Amino acid sequence: TLGLARLQVDTSGSKVRLHVKVVEGKDLLQMDLGKSDPYVVLRLKSQKSSVKTKVMKNTLNPVWNEEFDLVTEKPDDVLLVNMFDEDVAKDDKMIDELQFKVSDFKVGADVAKITKDLTLTKKKGKGKKAGKLTLEIQAFGDAQKPKKEHKKDDKKKDDKKDDKKRERRGSRSSKKGAPTGNMKISVVCHSARGLIAADRNGTSDPYLVFNIKGSSERVHTKFIENSLEPVWNETVEINGVDQTKDAIEIVVFDKDKKVDLKKNDQIGYAIIKVAEIKFGEQVEIPLVKMSKKKPAKDSKPGDAGFVKLTFTTESEVKPQLALHVRVVSAKDLKAADANGKSDPYVIVKLGNEQRKTKPIQNTLSPVWNEEMHFVPVTPDQEISFQVMDEDILKDDKLGRVVVKLSDLKVGQILEKDYKLEDVKTGMMTIVLHLADAKDTPFGAHVSKPKEKKKHSKSHCSNFTLGSYSSSYSTSFSGYTNCSTTLSALSSSEEVYHIHKVYEKKEYKIKPKNESLKGVIVGCNNLIKSDSDGSDTYVTLRLLGKEHAKGEMVKTQTIHDTQDPVYNKEFEFKKVKKGEQLEIIVYQDHKILKDVPIGIAKIDVRDLDDGEAEKVIQLHRPPKLPKLLEKFTDFGVLKIRLDHHKEF
Repeated sequence: TLGLARLQVDTSGSKVRLHVKVVEGKDLLQMDLGKSDPYVVLRLKSQKSSVKTKVMKNTLNPVWNEEFDLVTEKPDDVLLVNMFDEDVAKDDKMIDELQFKVSDFKVGADVAKITKDLTLTKKKGKGKKAGKLTLEIQAFGDAQKPKKEHKKDDKKKDDKKDDKKRERRGSRSSKKGAPTGNMKISVVCHSARGLIAADRNGTSDPYLVFNIKGSSERVHTKFIENSLEPVWNETVEINGVDQTKDAIEIVVFDKDKKVDLKKNDQIGYAIIKVAEIKFGEQVEIPLVKMSKKKPAKDSKPGDAGFVKLTFTTESEVKPQLALHVRVVSAKDLKAADANGKSDPYVIVKLGNEQRKTKPIQNTLSPVWNEEMHFVPVTPDQEISFQVMDEDILKDDKLGRVVVKLSDLKVGQILEKDYKLEDVKTGMMTIVLHLADAKDTPFGAHVSKPKEKKKHSKSHCSNFTLGSYSSSYSTSFSGYTNCSTTLSALSSSEEVYHIHKVYEKKEYKIKPKNESLKGVIVGCNNLIKSDSDGSDTYVTLRLLGKEHAKGEMVKTQTIHDTQDPVYNKEFEFKKVKKGEQLEIIVYQDHKILKDVPIGIAKIDVRDLDDGEAEKVIQLHRPPKLPKLLEKFTDFGVLKIRLDHHKEF
């Protein structure tokens, strides 16, 4: 059975198990501007827990065929069946609630097929006809099991061995027409949507087949049972491709009793010239219908659905890299203020991302020791560090450093003094760690200035990297082999620094009050916890130096998507420079404990006065379930902020 769930009361006594199959809806009421996004929730009246079907997108005639078991000990219990329409921007709308007495279903009796009329329950439009819902309900003693009715289920065990052999990644037939090129292409098969239903139950068991046009050598994915929106997340490889001449055929098959490329139905087709492929980019390819194993002449692209793929060549398949940065300190800076000092801070920019350190007041030798992380990064990028002097009217430039990422080696933790450009004086100490995105930033090494007793007015930092060796044997530029250890670095890269830090700080003008309000707009590319996406919500709170301030802001839960839209407003009437906004994205598990799947922090001191819209990179939460540890990209969060200062 598909989507089998179980709700059970843990008490003694005679129990009844209702086996409920949510079959389909017909002629549902249009709840949105387009169609509706219906789903069904089942619950026993005596219990708080519930189960629900998938959300069927943009349809008035949904077909679920999903089965659930609900167990109760109370003979007078009632089965509640609620149909909802998913609404991303607001709370989901209830279409109707149906009620069935458990006592109406005799234990051991045949399946009761029930079709009920639905009516609107909300005040506006109450009583209006809203379509029909078909259910199949059967009652059992708790020890009994429902009979399997579908032929596919009856033969599941018989076909298991054959299926296992045939669904191996990259399985192929090696008949005549072998490819002749020398290019190797990897295809990441993400998912599909809007496929054609080939089975009587209104679904298909789809798998993808690839071949070079004119060649009989084919590769295919595993099949996904009972789905018109399958998610494979599987990679297949096509060898012997001629980039200038070849085209790749993509065919969607529906598995019947077993995977059989000769007998299985073909339900979608596309062809793409290799010369036109955008390697490294995710693309959605429209499919046309098939007729007698050929593309139907009267079918238009998209009639048979769409498939999401990413094509890569062998040279593009590289690990995702991260650049970890520690802005340590500077010395001998230019004096920008009348008192012979400066109030320096650093703007760090890589690609479209920009970060900023806190300003250090009245010094020419600031110590920041602030870390920043950029994921992903590529060899053709460069990172810039612009030292600025904070001023009331206009901030002044105090020099800059630019580092090409192609000059760094993967796995190397490089600490170095850089001479500032565009100025006559000034040095800056930076630690750079280029690493696989899965690895810990800076390894176990934490380099911070250490206080020396003999210097009463200064802090000393002794950065010695000779004992740290690279665990990688990879060079960033083309990933050629090398075996670099940091002990082999020149002595000029192992530097002893002395920085003066003045305890007394004088601020020019302090605002009487700072406030912050805004909107949590939504997220993009969140990690996918199941085939439909994720059920997520966001929490936001203001963190002081020792504890959280004010109430926690929480959005509503948005279901079955990696790109939720929340549009949740918030306001903090009093904020201070040293405080942070903590943002956590949670996977809503309904019954189990909710799990954080992305986290970010925003320093109040980094916010400019006025309105701004930010796209924040989400990072790995401290505790992540093992099933989600493979992910390195946790998506982004979009937020609108209005920071106001009163003087």
